[in-house]
This record gives sequence, structure tokens and C-alpha cells, in this order.
Amino acid sequence: MSGGAFNYIQRNVDLDDAEDRIEDIIRNNGVEYDDITGERVIFYSPETIERFKEGLQKIKEARIYLQRIDWFLSGDDGEDNFHERLNKELKQLNNNQNG
Repeated sequence: MSGGAFNYIQRNVDLDDAEDRIEDIIRNNGVEYDDITGERVIFYSPETIERFKEGLQKIKEARIYLQRIDWFLSGDDGEDNFHERLNKELKQLNNNQNG
């Protein structure tokens, strides 16, 4: 495997931290204190939480696209593999979100 066309930006720790933080906000919305940090949780409207969920989904989709494009541009995947793996991973993500 090569060094990656995008220097493995899809594995960036800051993206992991952002995803974790958004998931924490969604999970803890409506709870007075976060069980893990002990911090007071702000109460967001259902509409805002729904937008957070949509944003989180798009971040996860972007990470999948980056990975697949990276492997394609780096020569690790051909066009067939690119499309096949992209579709498979997006489907898995959607199944995990809906299941």
C-alpha cells in the first residue's frame, strides 16, 4: 500500500474527536450532566439535534469517500474496486445508522 494520495487525512484524529463530540452531544441532549465528563449539558431542540445527526452522517460519508478516492488515486484500487467498495461501505454505514 502506498503512502496515500491525501496523506491519510481520512484518519485524522481531529475528525475522530469531532465525530465523538457530536455523538456525545446527541446522546446526552436532555440530560443535565454528562456521565463521562460531569459537565452540564446544553439542551438543544429536536430540530437542532436532527441537524447534528445529518451532519454526523455527512462527516462519516466524507471519510468513506476520502478513503476510497485515496486508494483509487494511489493505485491500490482500480475503477471497479473503487465503485464496488464505495457502494458497499456507504451501504454498511446507512444500515448501521438505520439499524
